[in-house]
Amino acid sequence: SNLLTTRESVWFFNNLGGVIMKRILLFGVLMMVGGGELMAAQQCVKFGDLSFPVNEYNAEIGGVDWSLVWSYVTVRGIGVCVRTPGELGDVANFIQYDDTFTCDIVHEPNDNKYCWCRMLSPAISAWVAYGDIGEASGCAESCAQGCADSVLMEPVFKTAMLDSVGG
Repeated sequence: SNLLTTRESVWFFNNLGGVIMKRILLFGVLMMVGGGELMAAQQCVKFGDLSFPVNEYNAEIGGVDWSLVWSYVTVRGIGVCVRTPGELGDVANFIQYDDTFTCDIVHEPNDNKYCWCRMLSPAISAWVAYGDIGEASGCAESCAQGCADSVLMEPVFKTAMLDSVGG
């Protein structure tokens, strides 16, 4: 007959079934622990959708944080001024800060005049250049706003930022 005897069933479970069950249980635990977080972090957005009208625009003068909120996604990032040259839409994995900065920027200028932006949520992008602001003090005032504005209005910048995700 096709039915297993009690002795055969015990052997099957201990030798084959146990291995299979352990793998199924391990897979289930991994999916609950790691997979749930990974799946929750995924969000698909067409880059053409990241434009006006935006529900909320946050980029303070002199700040580094910026965010744009639509009904379907919130995009957050930072804008920093560094000495690494770059033009609108350039992409870099690393940027370099001139640490000669002092509180008295008028008397001791530095080379941190290039604004670079990075999306931090819903995914992490590479650094994308907004560009040369002209001087460090002007860059520090307007960099975050330049990043947010560029996501909304500059197709080259937006494409570079979204294409650099995960790269």
